[in-house]
Amino acid sequence: RPFAKGTYPISRGLIASLLLGIIGFVLAFLISTPFALSLAGYVTATTFYTLWLKKLPIIDVLLIGFFYSYRIFAGAIATQIPVTDWLLAFSTFFFVSLGIQKRYSELLRLSKTNSIPSHGRGYHFEDLPILLGFGLNSAFLSLLVFTFYLRSTEVTRLYAHPSWLWSIVALLLIWIMRLWLLTHRGIMQDDPLLFTLRDRKSGLIFGLILLILIVATFG
Repeated sequence: RPFAKGTYPISRGLIASLLLGIIGFVLAFLISTPFALSLAGYVTATTFYTLWLKKLPIIDVLLIGFFYSYRIFAGAIATQIPVTDWLLAFSTFFFVSLGIQKRYSELLRLSKTNSIPSHGRGYHFEDLPILLGFGLNSAFLSLLVFTFYLRSTEVTRLYAHPSWLWSIVALLLIWIMRLWLLTHRGIMQDDPLLFTLRDRKSGLIFGLILLILIVATFG
């Protein structure tokens, strides 16, 4: 974003990205070869996304969800902590919803200012209702996956008081519906994750979620 705004020259960014890329791969190899290979795969996939795939509607937001899940998968390789199918399914639906939310917010803002949609995104103003449906359904599907997880045997094995976790479903439902309501009203105009970091009510909700996790784990 600083380069797009002209705050920093592109030449400096190219040099910094090259140096940081080299340092990143060196550190990755020091951790493990499989992690370095997963990092190379991530860089390749995101490069294709930046150059071509982000211009394809629907494909772009699906890839956003995939990239977030890929990071979790790569982190599991680096830390040698097994990642469950539950987590990957939840994160994919959850982050696809946030990706759609960002596109919806951008398109809604352009429609209110009578601006021309970016040709690099592939969306039109007529797509707003269907994007809203896609985003909400993806968000609710992530909660459905979470509720199925709460009925699994893994939960009773990992948590001392798993019944507390059902409160998290209610809190996430409140957060998701509120965030989409703010987006639809044109109030949420940032990246949803950045907005959440600055939003006090979101901070309160996730603080309660953390507290519930502690109680459910240790009692």
